[in-house]
Amino acid sequence: MLGIQDLMNRTEKGTNLTPDNKGLKEESQPFTIDEMRMRWRQFAHKLKDEGQGNLYTSMLANDPLLVEGNIIKHTVNNNVQKEFLEANLYNILHFLRQELKNTSIEIQIFVEETAESKLFTSKDKFDDMAKRNPDLNNLRNTFKLDIDL
Repeated sequence: MLGIQDLMNRTEKGTNLTPDNKGLKEESQPFTIDEMRMRWRQFAHKLKDEGQGNLYTSMLANDPLLVEGNIIKHTVNNNVQKEFLEANLYNILHFLRQELKNTSIEIQIFVEETAESKLFTSKDKFDDMAKRNPDLNNLRNTFKLDIDL
């Protein structure tokens, strides 16, 4: 059971909260990353059907990874997504443990800091695409295209 002490003791870099396994038999059946991801997405779509779109988006922001045996590492884009997942971690873990028949599954949530800037203007978007593919400038010049910059 998650308690206040568990929440206060979590590390700043990542979260590793583990609820109790009430209602589950002590099992440790092996599973693959594909099985885990399938169940992860299944639970996310269930949440979407229940009207929990923010949690759905947080779960599908990135694909979870399977590290060190039964530890699932999930990276989100910001602290808001992390908070959504932390608030529902018990339900996610319970579902995964039950579906994968493994009570030793743990989830670690990390925030990935991105330094990407938002592209708002047409010129910024074109410059970004041209940086990745220089042939765009050649095509633009060859066909005398005037992009609304």
